[in-house]
Amino acid sequence: MLNIISDIIGFVSSVFGIISGLYFAYKYFYDRKIGFYLWVHKIFSGRREVHFKLSYSFNYTNQNLFEIFEKAAKLSDLDYTKEINLKNQKMYNFDGVLIDIFQGEIIDDGMDDRNVFIKVVNAGVTLRTAEDIISMFGKLTLYLSEKLELEDQMYNFQMIYPENKNPFVGMKLKLMSGDNLLAFNAKINANKLVKGVDHNSPQIDIYKKEVSVNDKNYLDFSNIAKALLAA
Repeated sequence: MLNIISDIIGFVSSVFGIISGLYFAYKYFYDRKIGFYLWVHKIFSGRREVHFKLSYSFNYTNQNLFEIFEKAAKLSDLDYTKEINLKNQKMYNFDGVLIDIFQGEIIDDGMDDRNVFIKVVNAGVTLRTAEDIISMFGKLTLYLSEKLELEDQMYNFQMIYPENKNPFVGMKLKLMSGDNLLAFNAKINANKLVKGVDHNSPQIDIYKKEVSVNDKNYLDFSNIAKALLAA
């Protein structure tokens, strides 16, 4: 009888030791390895709601902009309806995803002369749907870039977090959130978050309730944006 009890205790101790070892290994990689952290979040958070802003800007003066955009949608087998149909602004509804295009006059003030702004209208979607939207946005904008022979273009992605939910803000700062944490700003190199990003890595701006990144290269940009979604 004592031998049986001893065997059971030994077995339980072994199982407990294995579980403890696995837990500590999990915590180590979760807390210290950003790739593992993002992988875990992507698996278990695929259906959580996310809010983001996605835009693309460049300089273009010809009036065939909207015609070429609609051709890009057709070639990508994307059906749409027009919610706004003005001369210099149109809003397309791609099965619930709204893409707004505005083409203004060029203002030569020596600063930002981009006059075309294409953006996804902010809405709450699941993480997986957000990734699909980024991919769809890329198909449309890459076609524009090629056909319009654009040289100066910029993508922007902003991930917006609810109060006290920004994973890039440390726990001690989170304890001072709300009215106590008045402002916060930090910058990190994107290649520390996503492997394979070009050595001229863009910076990720981290604020109290959002993170933001700008990049001219869509491939790098989309990988960074999807990583920020999973964070």
